[in-house]
Amino acid sequence: MTSSTASLPDGSLRLLGGADVCAFIEDQRWFADRHERITEAQAVVAATLHAADPLVLLGVVELTFATGLHDRYQLLLTDHGSDVGAKVCALADGRGLWDGMSEPDALRALGRLTGAGGDTSATSGAVRFRSLCDPGALSEPETARPLGTDTTNSAAVLNERVLLKAYRRVCPGINPELEVLTYLSRVGFEGVPEILGWWEHVDETSEATLGLVQHYVQNAVDGWTLAVAEAGADHPECQLAGSLGELGALTAALHGALAAGPEDGSFAPEWPHADQLGLLAASLDERLTELSGTELLDDQLMVIAELRQRLASAARTPDIGCLIRSHGDYHLGQTLLADHKWWIVDFEGEPMRDTSERRRRRSPLRDVAGMLRSLDYAAFVGARGHSPSHASQWRIDARRAFLDAYVDGADAFRLLPRHSQSIRDVLFVLELEKILYEIDYERAHRPDWIEIPLGGLRTLADQEQAA
Repeated sequence: MTSSTASLPDGSLRLLGGADVCAFIEDQRWFADRHERITEAQAVVAATLHAADPLVLLGVVELTFATGLHDRYQLLLTDHGSDVGAKVCALADGRGLWDGMSEPDALRALGRLTGAGGDTSATSGAVRFRSLCDPGALSEPETARPLGTDTTNSAAVLNERVLLKAYRRVCPGINPELEVLTYLSRVGFEGVPEILGWWEHVDETSEATLGLVQHYVQNAVDGWTLAVAEAGADHPECQLAGSLGELGALTAALHGALAAGPEDGSFAPEWPHADQLGLLAASLDERLTELSGTELLDDQLMVIAELRQRLASAARTPDIGCLIRSHGDYHLGQTLLADHKWWIVDFEGEPMRDTSERRRRRSPLRDVAGMLRSLDYAAFVGARGHSPSHASQWRIDARRAFLDAYVDGADAFRLLPRHSQSIRDVLFVLELEKILYEIDYERAHRPDWIEIPLGGLRTLADQEQAA
């Protein structure tokens, strides 16, 4: 189905590239380039999604920075504003335009279009809506509420059963999350919320995913909230252990599904040369050498020496398993528990990496390393104001429950190295890589948390405890 949009209000292209819009973008948590100075802004796409009562506009704004780099951001705007939303700019006739991702009327309009499918003409190409759900599922959303928990994108819930996610930073090509979710739907993996549709911008030469809708998991609690609460409880036992074992098994099943489509070239597993791990280990060894000369680790020279020795040994493992498409940014916050069932969500990968990097095949143990580090973080945060020894025991039990169940489950898919020592070697390298990244991140953004990755280095130096 194709529909042509009504004419854009006078001055829309100009105002979407105006100073007010730039100021709005710079003030948002989802603005990924906050350390860059904007020198120019230009609306490259504009479309009317609903002509009146309410007016709903969709725009893509290209920002140019002082460094000469460019980035594009998606805006949803409406003339029906409230105290909830943020005013973005004003039309030539004086009407104010608000951020539509905070306004129910605009969210309902976007949901209706996605549910119906079809094309809406834009100043360049078209905004294409693709529906995978029952035509009536989103025909008239009765309720719409924004979710304030997603900092990279913007999300909302329609009718308490559909999640709508708008990608604020627009990257060329199909978004990895859309690609992975549609693939998992084809192979029948049931551990992710069902995808119901998406919208994208297309023209004669390119396409870019703008957002998607999927099943909303009701009464769910994210894994991070659960883990922090239990790690801080006044008992050392990990009562979540059995459930974390189920999450480990589900993670293995996810990796098996992602490697199950050799007929699909973009998801076919690869078998790397063992030198690939050695090259990574060499770069990590250089980073450890650099850190050992800083005040940050000047009292940890023995730990650094032990890590370098262990790294040299791990780099020689002859079998590192296969490389597959994976989650790419896996941690407790990307999981949900509802009615005793785990769900895995948010498959974009690390949002600051470009699309081609996020689509690269990697060892599935990279996801595992990310989850183990997340459990360490949960233990540290949960221990604040409580007994550190309790949180330490919880951490050991939680890691063991997740990892043991994962390895048992992954064995059926033959994704991992054949020998347990090789698994430990690869996981050691990947967890060290993650910790070194965390040190740089926490030092730059959350210095109060720097003790978490530093503690991770000390723990990782003890092979028995790290395993």
